[in-house]
Amino acid sequence: MRIVKNCEYKLAEKRWEDTFAVADTCLALYNEGMTIEDIIIVMNKNLADIEASLKLAQAFPPGQRIKNVPITVYQAVSKYPNPQIMLEKAWGKNWYAPELNKDFRKFRGEGFPVPVPVRIERQTPIEIALGVDGEGMTTAKKLHCFLELRLGDYSRWVRKNIEENIYAEPNIDYWVFRTDAENLLGGRPTRDYKLTATFAKKLAMSSQTPKGEEARKYFIRVEQNAKAIANGSLDCMLPQCGAMSPDEAAKLILETAAQFKNNLPKACIERMVKTALEIKGVAQVN
Repeated sequence: MRIVKNCEYKLAEKRWEDTFAVADTCLALYNEGMTIEDIIIVMNKNLADIEASLKLAQAFPPGQRIKNVPITVYQAVSKYPNPQIMLEKAWGKNWYAPELNKDFRKFRGEGFPVPVPVRIERQTPIEIALGVDGEGMTTAKKLHCFLELRLGDYSRWVRKNIEENIYAEPNIDYWVFRTDAENLLGGRPTRDYKLTATFAKKLAMSSQTPKGEEARKYFIRVEQNAKAIANGSLDCMLPQCGAMSPDEAAKLILETAAQFKNNLPKACIERMVKTALEIKGVAQVN
């Protein structure tokens, strides 16, 4: 009997660890920008399972979990508006999953919501190339450098494309500021201009340079992908509908699998690796 109980305890402990590992993995992918629809594909689970996993990981983060509490109890209380309070109530009343599920069926209020992802807004490849900062701004000098224009043409280029641009409004599209950096051409410190990311992208697209042509091709490709997704001819298996490149998406999946590999079920890790390789394969074809 003792051997049987020990086996049952180990199985229960393994299920407890696996369930929380899957939940933590789902939340990690979600917070990094992956949609629930894409997580369904990566984790090979249905919508209800993914939403339940997100609620579980959000309601009981690491450090607030007790292994003596069965995983089925955690899953049951995570449906309630305040899972922590409900867990204390269940503990006091010696309730297990059947009692909690029966009680929840009588519940008439709103349950614990699917968490809002805590995401860091990602930059697009063109924004990285233009040197756009966290406030959505870049500078004329950075744009001038990106376009690979002659240093001596900077003042003329600024005057034509910024100061005399009839479609640009000062203090809306750009702001003038003095730079104290050394003027490589000698003389007084030069002026620079803070540009909004949108204005910088417009200038990049209008530039008659090889880099300007790269920018135009980039935005045409984005528009073509958006049209294909809208028409259903392209399956968007990428976080934030393409804000990540295929390589970035694959890297995120592999890094998340590695982060939770000690607790994730082997089948789950294999599925994640397979999905990442499929995405990288698409990237290589394109």
